[in-house]
Order: sequence, then C-alpha cells, then structure tokens
Amino acid sequence: MDLTTSLTVVIVGVVFVCVLLAVLLYYSKVNSIFKGIALPSAIAVSLYFIYFVMEIAGAPVSKFPEHDFQYLGHDVDDGGKTLILWTWDFDKEDYRQYKFAYTRENAKKLNQAREQKQRGTPMKGNFKKDSGGEFRLTLQKGGREKSIVPTK
Repeated sequence: MDLTTSLTVVIVGVVFVCVLLAVLLYYSKVNSIFKGIALPSAIAVSLYFIYFVMEIAGAPVSKFPEHDFQYLGHDVDDGGKTLILWTWDFDKEDYRQYKFAYTRENAKKLNQAREQKQRGTPMKGNFKKDSGGEFRLTLQKGGREKSIVPTK
C-alpha cells in the first residue's frame, strides 16, 4: 500500500470515528457539557493525528526542496514515474522527504550524488528554475555528513 492510499485510509477512518461518536453522543443520556466537549476534542485529536502522520512521521512533500539541502538518498517510485529524495534541510534543521516527477537528468545527477556519498563525500544541493520554468538540480561537494537514521 503506497503512502497516498495509507493517508486516505487514515482520513476516512477518522471521519468514520467522528461521525460514529456524534451519533452515539446524540442518543446518549450523559451530561450536555460532556457532549459539548467530547466531539470537538475528538476532532482536534484526529486533526493532530493526521498532522503527525503527514509531517512528523515522514510523508514526502510533493514539491521540490525550496532551500539548500544535504543529500541523504533517493529512490524511484511508481514504476519509474516519481523520484523520492531524502534530505537534511539546512534551514529547518530536520530530515525531509520530497516527491516529484521523474526526469532523466535529475535521476542521473541523483545517482552521481549517491555514488559520491557511498565514497564518503557529503553532497549539498538545491533546485533552481531555469529560463524555461523547469526545476534543475545542482549538486556540489561539501556540507556536514548526516546519517539517514536520526541520532537525536
């Protein structure tokens, strides 16, 4: 099951639970103060859970990185249609995943970055728009060596 399907299942499950809770509260004989607090609390917890799954648990962001990043790794997904890039974001000081359309040029540069990283050379990179509006990947040696596994 891919990540989009997983998130869809989580969201549908949350909506189902909230509707079920609303129906049960409507027909219950508990204090009306509890009824007024229970459903908004369940909705707030559900929204936080969805945020947690998407942001903190590492759902890839469907766009190009906006800032300079440290290359950690990449993978081709969706039968060769999508690139997933694992990075250390210097501005946010956190690990990030980005998901964007596959291009042969970007895949070639990312493969070169992987080879350099396997040799022990950290690689920094960024995406910039060219004159045609396409995002082009620029990589260079340097930066701090970061592990794919957080050591916090």
